[in-house]
Amino acid sequence: MSPRVAMRSLARYSRAATPWGLTVTTAVIAIVLLSIVARWPAAMWPLHGATIGLLAAVSAWSVDERCSAIVDLVPRPLWWRTVARAPAALLLVAVWVAMHLSLRDRLPDHLGVLVLQGVSAVLVGFAVATWQRTRGNPEPGQRMAMLVCPAAVAIALAKPWSTHVPVFPIWPHENWPRATAIWSITGGVGVLVLIAAIQRDAADRAHR
Repeated sequence: MSPRVAMRSLARYSRAATPWGLTVTTAVIAIVLLSIVARWPAAMWPLHGATIGLLAAVSAWSVDERCSAIVDLVPRPLWWRTVARAPAALLLVAVWVAMHLSLRDRLPDHLGVLVLQGVSAVLVGFAVATWQRTRGNPEPGQRMAMLVCPAAVAIALAKPWSTHVPVFPIWPHENWPRATAIWSITGGVGVLVLIAAIQRDAADRAHR
């Protein structure tokens, strides 16, 4: 297969399999929520954490496969399908990064940590859902979304254990270096889970 034909095939699958309507709607919602946060950061900061949860949930949802009984048996390996679905997650990351860069003067002076939060959340959501697909779960993203969104909102509002586990810091006295470590580890785990999922799929296909 020529590279041009391969790219067309990849693009067709991406258009058909990815929930672009949901992804674009989520991106717009994220823009609105982050704009509200930037306007009233002290009062509306929990919305920042809620947005992170929303991005993680929709990133996971983008992996759901409605026709898994057919797709899982075709020659296309998981890495190929992952590449085809990745643009949805990349769109969410792009919106997150762009909004923080444009609003940086109104947000806490820790731009790197704030950007890292969203990127890591999207990566983990995508990776865990991909891993669940290798275990025969056709639509793990919807179930994950039902857990991730409420959990993110609850943590952002209550901030439990914030002294020791600063998941969504805002004030200067909070432990921002520890928050950086937490989200760096989270992103690293996401990378490892995604690699493990692709390797598992390759091994399963080799034994068919």
